[in-house]
Amino acid sequence: MDVGFWTDKGACDDTAAAFLVKMQGKEVFLFGAAGFGGEAAYFEKILKNTLHKLNSSNTIVCTHMCQGKMPMSVRERYEKMLSAPIHAPNLEGMIENFDKAFSHPDETDLIELKNAASK
Repeated sequence: MDVGFWTDKGACDDTAAAFLVKMQGKEVFLFGAAGFGGEAAYFEKILKNTLHKLNSSNTIVCTHMCQGKMPMSVRERYEKMLSAPIHAPNLEGMIENFDKAFSHPDETDLIELKNAASK
């Protein structure tokens, strides 16, 4: 069974989590998108947190993560924070990441997903 999700608070979103908890005895291909993507270690942490939601009767056949876009409200929140006299030192980097993520998943992400699924 193929299960896709978007990332929320370091794991799959609540809807995907509710679905995963109920699954039993399936072969699972788990794939997700994360707005703060790009780093393999971050993706692995998300997958680990998400896999904990699966019943042990399931078999993971493959996992895959890619960067995903975030809602424009996130960028607007960052811009508002940036206008504060004192703000997080990495805020400019967060805005840069938002802009990079806006085009994802892109064609390269889809090719990588297809390659992961074919293994």
